[in-house]
Amino acid sequence: DDPPDGHDFKPLVRSNTLKYWKKSISYFMPNKMMAWNELADVGNPTRSVGLNKLIKHVLRDEVRGQGAPSKTRQSITTKEYIAAQDNQGGIHGGFIDRPIREQLLAIYSQISGLRRSQEDFREEFRNECNQSKRNYQVLNANLQRIALAPARRTSRAATTGERNPQPNDPVATLSPTPRTLFILWQEYTYGIAG
Repeated sequence: DDPPDGHDFKPLVRSNTLKYWKKSISYFMPNKMMAWNELADVGNPTRSVGLNKLIKHVLRDEVRGQGAPSKTRQSITTKEYIAAQDNQGGIHGGFIDRPIREQLLAIYSQISGLRRSQEDFREEFRNECNQSKRNYQVLNANLQRIALAPARRTSRAATTGERNPQPNDPVATLSPTPRTLFILWQEYTYGIAG
C-alpha cells in the first residue's frame, strides 16, 4: 500500500540496491516466469505490482534528491586533495606521513601531465581535421571546375599551325570492328593513323 499523505518516510537504500535484491531473490524462485497472483499468493513475488511500484517510488525520490545518498566511489578531486593536504591534524596525523603525501603529489602531477597531453592531442587533432577539410575543399573545387569545362578537343589546324582552319573537321577513318568503346573514341578523335 502507498504510505499516507504528508508522510516523512525516506528510503534507506537506493533503487539499484532494491533491483539487485529483487534479482537475487528471483534467481531462487522455482517458477521464475510466473507472475505474482495477489489473490492466491502464488507465483514469483519479485514480479508483483507492489514491489515494482516501490522501486519506482524510491527511484523518483532519488531523482528529487530525497532518497538515500549515493555510495558510488570515484577518484579524488582537486578540491578534495587540497582539503586533505591542508588537514595536517587529526587523530592519526593526517598527511604528516611523508611517503603517502609524496605519492599523492606524484599521482596529482601525473594526472596534470595527462590532462596537458590530452589537450595537446585534441589541438593537434583539430588542426589535422581543419587541414583535411581545406584539402577536400580544394579538391572539390577542382573537380567542379573540371566538370564544368571538360577537356577540349584540339583541332588539327592548331597542331599544324594553319592560319585559316577549316570550319568542319574532316571525317575520321574508323576500323570496321573496334574491340572497345575507348578504342572507337580514340579512332574518332585522332583517326586510325594517330
